[in-house]
Amino acid sequence: MQGTSPALTTFTPGPDVVTSGSTATVVSIVATSEASSPSLTNPRAFTQRVSANLYPGSGALSLGVADAVVAASGGTTTSPTWMQSGPLKQWIYATLAFR
Repeated sequence: MQGTSPALTTFTPGPDVVTSGSTATVVSIVATSEASSPSLTNPRAFTQRVSANLYPGSGALSLGVADAVVAASGGTTTSPTWMQSGPLKQWIYATLAFR
């Protein structure tokens, strides 16, 4: 799943992912067009792996990556809630699962 969300302080991507295989990994990726240091405010089963502010060219952007392992086939992983600091910008997100 992928999409955008309004410029809010916190954001929970949706819908939640239902896996089709056992021991699947679900990855949550978020980005903004500002150096907003994304972090997990409610990680649920996710572990944050990346929170980076990047400055390509004359602009700034931020990237957040978190993952969770779903043990059982058909398991649902509730999406984490992300937070941005600084000037609020629209969220861009993708959630994927693989095994």
